[in-house]
Amino acid sequence: MASIDVLPPPPSYSLYPSFASVSASSLPSFASQLRPDEESLQFQPAEDVVPTRHNYTYTSKSMILNLGRKIHGASHPTFGANSEIRGTVSLKDLRNVKQITLKISGKASYLVMEDGFSAYTQFKTVLQHTQTLFSSNSQPSSISSTFPLTFQIPTYAHQSTSHLPPSVHNSVSSDTLTHLSIRLNVHYRIEVEVKRHGLHRHEHVGTEWWYAPRTFALPSRPRRSAVPEAAAWESDVKTPPSRSDEPEWRSVHVTTARSPPLDFALEASYQYTYALGESVPFQILISPSTSSASLRPSDIASRLSFQLMKRVSFELGYTASDVSNPIVDAKIASVVIAEDGSCIASGSVQLPSLEEPSWHISPFVETSYFLNLAFVLCSDQKTYHAEVPMKLTSDGESALQTEGEEAWTRPGRSMLDALEASGHLGRQRLMLSATFANLFKIIL
Repeated sequence: MASIDVLPPPPSYSLYPSFASVSASSLPSFASQLRPDEESLQFQPAEDVVPTRHNYTYTSKSMILNLGRKIHGASHPTFGANSEIRGTVSLKDLRNVKQITLKISGKASYLVMEDGFSAYTQFKTVLQHTQTLFSSNSQPSSISSTFPLTFQIPTYAHQSTSHLPPSVHNSVSSDTLTHLSIRLNVHYRIEVEVKRHGLHRHEHVGTEWWYAPRTFALPSRPRRSAVPEAAAWESDVKTPPSRSDEPEWRSVHVTTARSPPLDFALEASYQYTYALGESVPFQILISPSTSSASLRPSDIASRLSFQLMKRVSFELGYTASDVSNPIVDAKIASVVIAEDGSCIASGSVQLPSLEEPSWHISPFVETSYFLNLAFVLCSDQKTYHAEVPMKLTSDGESALQTEGEEAWTRPGRSMLDALEASGHLGRQRLMLSATFANLFKIIL
């Protein structure tokens, strides 16, 4: 029978050294003050200067402009009313750098076209700011090559009492026989310029940024389902209306020589403002007329039409002019005929969401809205019009209630969507123009 060899015992491993033999006197001493041969190592977070897909970053040959984290749905840096533009400018090195300058500008412009040809153009500066971030004459070259930038967006436009206008890129064409159209732009830009000594060229880096200030429709009085018998016109309201059981309507009285009197009533709000995207009810009271017994109120109601119109008013040379075109159609939902022969037509107008709010730079340009009421009489085949001005805002009162005071400085979502939509259409127009240009070259 074979013998079994006995294996030697496994080696022992000491996982933790024993400090029993170490005396307290042999341990090094620690003090809050550094000795001449010691150096302090302090942790500093890495500066966020590397372009990432999460930040608005723009680069040139030797510069990086970082304007912070991206906002969902905004292809450009976007800011609200009275907010701050914050960011950093980083250079690879400061050798031969003489000066670094920050420039923030804004310009409003419009191009008037008649029959497809340019007829008149005008520009106006709405924002102008210049700031020196670095100068070799006053700052040592051994400082950090990353410079912070901060700019408080002003409330009012440059050298004007009008509020700073929002970013706008759109066009309005007239629906009349004049074939007049206008292209309106409000463009903001931020740019950093580096000047160097010697033969080194100047260098620039920058981008367009969007200004989307929010405006709010303040509380209105409760609605009701009938036009008041005597609806009065109110041109202005200095204080917000108190909530009560008495409704408030804005009324326009329309009379012609051959039609019954007509009262158009639009639900009124504080200063008659309405939020984009909401539905605004209206009612029309058509009273019987002894001078026109052959034309019944119900006949008038069947010939009524409504359109929400957008108007751009501007200076054409030394005269004031404007261009209007329809945005959406409003329809009558119900018609009720009373015992006395009067007729009440009710409906609502759905305000668009992809439009800029009402704004102006007095007296340069103004964007406004109105509800156009039109009806045709069979007797003379003429179309009679009545206008009901409307002031549109980016948000309703619910935004203030849910978001609080922070709502004022946040960019408007509806304005962001409108800017993205106008930018997409602009890119499509450029691509279409390039396609036609290439086809034209091929034909030639």
